[in-house]
Amino acid sequence: MATTLKEGAQIINTALKNSGYDYQIDLTSDTTITQGLEAIGNYSPEQRSAIMSQMNLIVQTRNFGVMFTANDNPFREFVIDMTNEGFGIEDIFHELIEGAEPLWDGNGTPQEIAEDLVSDDTNKIHQRFHTKPITKSFETVIDMRNYKKVFLEKSITSYVDVKLSNLSNSAEFWLMNEGVNACKEMISKKDIIFKKGLNVNTADGLNNAVESIKRIISGFKTPCKLYNKGYYDTTTSQYVPVVNCTRREEDIYIITTPEFFARIKTQGYSNAFNLSQYEIGGRVLFVPDGTDLGDVDGEKAYMVIIDRKSLVIGIKNWVGTTNYIPNVLKTKHWLLVEGLRGYNTFTNAICLTGAAITDFANA
Repeated sequence: MATTLKEGAQIINTALKNSGYDYQIDLTSDTTITQGLEAIGNYSPEQRSAIMSQMNLIVQTRNFGVMFTANDNPFREFVIDMTNEGFGIEDIFHELIEGAEPLWDGNGTPQEIAEDLVSDDTNKIHQRFHTKPITKSFETVIDMRNYKKVFLEKSITSYVDVKLSNLSNSAEFWLMNEGVNACKEMISKKDIIFKKGLNVNTADGLNNAVESIKRIISGFKTPCKLYNKGYYDTTTSQYVPVVNCTRREEDIYIITTPEFFARIKTQGYSNAFNLSQYEIGGRVLFVPDGTDLGDVDGEKAYMVIIDRKSLVIGIKNWVGTTNYIPNVLKTKHWLLVEGLRGYNTFTNAICLTGAAITDFANA
């Protein structure tokens, strides 16, 4: 996010208004904006601190507003705004309705017709509650001796983008890692379907892996029970798969490591006879390089292919606060984030595992 000089001045004007000041920077030109900034720079340190406190709140509110737009970061697709709800998310899955023979034209006996009139609804509904809390505090400090420097033409945009926005950027990175942790939890608890036995260290093994990935992505878009654990049946203490279908390819996400995807792109593409048949659909989300998605029965987790509804990250509180500390001439800004994370087992989700990635053998 790159803030222009005019946008920075607009933030200051809003901060001035929220702080009770009548003064507003003239936004006519860069010259009038610069003059307005210099006038505010001559305020007392306490006044500047109050204005900057409001600026912090404005920037955090603005950044929170883009958390649910996935244009810049596809991982935002999993983030849910809970600010106007209670602490908890309930996901409900309706199984497809099984059709029955109609009772008209003499197809039903009087008893069957009477029973059909008063029979209970046979639609199966499954619920999953997400209540696992996550919380983190992010902070930054501004020295009072640098306050005046903030209200300069070349400094205001840097202050908004780097010093304040970095709080939100850091929080967003943390939320992404919480999503990765949810994936790792699915793997460690085996609350996901596994495709095991892959080996991407040979040409044939890599071809087989790509074939499996492409089949799974295509399979997600067909109604079947192959790609979800299903609902947990408390009477049998087992998961029961359900018929599921991911309607749009845009809702299929591949969560993987740069190491694994580089193996496909480099070794796979270089040996591919038909490159178009080697292309993988879905939206690829890279976890930080070096991340270990987990081990399953002695095999490494390569990637997770999921329906968008499989992962849940909710934000309950996204609050910016400020405190001026006069005896050390500093103002401290905090961004407090509180929410929850979880995952669903009745949506499509599959993990591919295989031998650890080593040197590639062409032979």
